[in-house]
Amino acid sequence: MMDKSIFPSDVVEVFDFIVHGEVLVAAYAGAGSPGLMLNDMRAALERYTNQDVEPPDHFLLDITADAAGEIPVKSEIKEFSELKRKLVEYDEQEDFYEIVLRKISSVSEDLEINAAQSRLLADAISGDLYKCAEARLCLKRSHPYFERVFEIYKNHGFPCGWRGGDNWRDGDFYIYSRRQ
Repeated sequence: MMDKSIFPSDVVEVFDFIVHGEVLVAAYAGAGSPGLMLNDMRAALERYTNQDVEPPDHFLLDITADAAGEIPVKSEIKEFSELKRKLVEYDEQEDFYEIVLRKISSVSEDLEINAAQSRLLADAISGDLYKCAEARLCLKRSHPYFERVFEIYKNHGFPCGWRGGDNWRDGDFYIYSRRQ
């Protein structure tokens, strides 16, 4: 059994949020443009999965892939490569997806979503948080895109779309928030 203490403290912060943090249990409490807020989770998931969007909107997973492209895949430093491999193993050991799915399942009725939508949402959230942990592990300084994603989740939001340019540097998130 791998212990999380082998990872840097900022990576452990993400792990601790996955395990102990609250997700989507209150109205969004962070910064965001009122015009980019949604309060219907089904509409948010539709926006999240819809690839057929017109500018100034862009498919969020393309924007996330653009940002993730800045996370090194390999490193010449053996210890770094070993830690990255251990990150994958730790995710599998702890099963971040299942942890997040249990949290989403407990609020799915309030969010008015079905089991399939709960699984989609858990997959999105666990994947985003994994990428945040990976960026913190692999980059000398945290990645602004994934730090913003982490802040949205910590403030009970769900980043579900993108308005602006076709890259992560130019635009902002559509954010789901529960009603006040």
